[in-house]
Amino acid sequence: THTHTPFSHLALIRYKLGLQHLLHGDLDAPPPTTTHPDTGRAVTGEVLPDVQGMMRMAVDMHFALLPDVPLAGWDVAVTEDGVFMLEVNLSCNFFQGSFNKAHYYAFVHEVLLLVDGGLQKH
Repeated sequence: THTHTPFSHLALIRYKLGLQHLLHGDLDAPPPTTTHPDTGRAVTGEVLPDVQGMMRMAVDMHFALLPDVPLAGWDVAVTEDGVFMLEVNLSCNFFQGSFNKAHYYAFVHEVLLLVDGGLQKH
């Protein structure tokens, strides 16, 4: 199993801030960057240590905090002092993500059917 992920497989995405961009933004993600957006440091080819540990942390937090939420995005910070969970995104996206779309769409369809069935009972 892989325990490291090269930065080249990750997209560092920056959103435009300000209300003026609310309805006029480009919904497509920008191309992947080769440098960190804040420090300018090159990230292509860099390796994140213990990706499996980060994934376990996100899964553990998800089951502890959001056991009834079918899908959430977890942001993790890798620092000199260790790995920290930053936030959960309940309206997560898959910008530049690589995933099995047929499986994901079937999953979302099943969840929506469950939600719809639950709403009709009330």
